[in-house]
Amino acid sequence: SGFSDSSAALRDLTLKATASLMEFLTPPNLEKLCRYLVRLQSDPETSLRVNTVIFFRKLAPYLSETTRQKMLLPALTRALKDPFAPCRLSSLQSMRLVKEYFSMTDIAVKVLPAVTPQLLDSTAAVRKEAFSVVDDFLFILKQESERMKSLPEPVVEQQQQQVMPPPT
Repeated sequence: SGFSDSSAALRDLTLKATASLMEFLTPPNLEKLCRYLVRLQSDPETSLRVNTVIFFRKLAPYLSETTRQKMLLPALTRALKDPFAPCRLSSLQSMRLVKEYFSMTDIAVKVLPAVTPQLLDSTAAVRKEAFSVVDDFLFILKQESERMKSLPEPVVEQQQQQVMPPPT
């Protein structure tokens, strides 16, 4: 109930206290926690929104693959649209730190398109971090492309068909 408290200080303390409990939570409790975190992302308290993004980053290793796919990337991309620059910066930093949880397709189709508008952000630190994120993820995609070159063409085409939905 601390996440829904009217006091911003208590919501922040609840978030910080929950960090020490992450490893002991069951998958259903982790999913419920993520729902509270999503609500905190629209909190009027700016520092709480930044701490929520950082919390998502710390929570990522404890989430199941399914919960991670449903919650992590959407939460980080939502934070990129936050009007508070430290929140956008924290989101970009978090993306780099949890990149091992993103598939190659997610990087190409979801992450990079969400990050590129930040390349022209009004805050210099956000722009700098956005360029670092883009560079890191492009490097990863280049490596994957090189790996795909070593595969026979039908295998590459078959893999792409499995990942991408057919055109409509």
